[in-house]
Amino acid sequence: MALLGSLWASGSAVSRERIVETLLAGPSPDVLSRVSEEDRERSRDRRIFDRLIVVARVGNPPLDPRLRSELDRIEAAYPGWAAPEGERAMFSTWSEFRLGSATDYGVDDLANLPQEELVSTLQGTTDLREGLLDAWKQFADTDPEGAIAVLELTAHSANPGPGDIWEYGLWGLRESAKRPERRSRILAALESVPDALINEPDLARACADFLEAVAGSRPSPTGEDAVWRLFDRTLAQLEQCFWKRHFCSMTCTHRRECYHYIFGFG
Repeated sequence: MALLGSLWASGSAVSRERIVETLLAGPSPDVLSRVSEEDRERSRDRRIFDRLIVVARVGNPPLDPRLRSELDRIEAAYPGWAAPEGERAMFSTWSEFRLGSATDYGVDDLANLPQEELVSTLQGTTDLREGLLDAWKQFADTDPEGAIAVLELTAHSANPGPGDIWEYGLWGLRESAKRPERRSRILAALESVPDALINEPDLARACADFLEAVAGSRPSPTGEDAVWRLFDRTLAQLEQCFWKRHFCSMTCTHRRECYHYIFGFG
């Protein structure tokens, strides 16, 4: 990504034209082949968006009108998208090299692994783990179907941990989980995770954040028993972290009424 900005700033008119053509063409079909068809356009637009932001921030020369038009289109289609400030905008989903937490695995590396090997990588890699988990979160955001399948395999493995696989995976799936069929699969996978793992503080907080994110789904998830089962399983940790932030003592005898109030389900 840094090279992209440098080429735009100091390259010739011919090289900038090549950049324009490449960005407008988007990633190759091979890059998106493992993304589900329904998520392919969103994943493609996100990859283009990240690169357009890098070029736009160069400033001089200004963004080509064709790229400006494409950036305007993407921002209108995804108003919630925002690029990280400063050097964090150099994070890439096309390249294995990026600024931020060092890692041996970029998003594309994870996407190219068979699912069973991806599970083994997430479970067994300890070196540069923070960078790996950040790439895993981005993978879950751009390829939710693939990430859910990986979590399902993890849930049914001999050791469904460590908890940070679920923590970062749920973080990346927050928006996608508003779709009932995806939420159902995620919750079913979580039910196979042992209580000891679910109640690790970081994972319990991730579950609380996940449930808060899906609370605004339509149709409402209040009729889904799996939602309440996850609430009840994480209750001990939630009492200590999430609920207190909402001034709830959890002394009510009908927990569901409390949950309706806190999450605005009702």
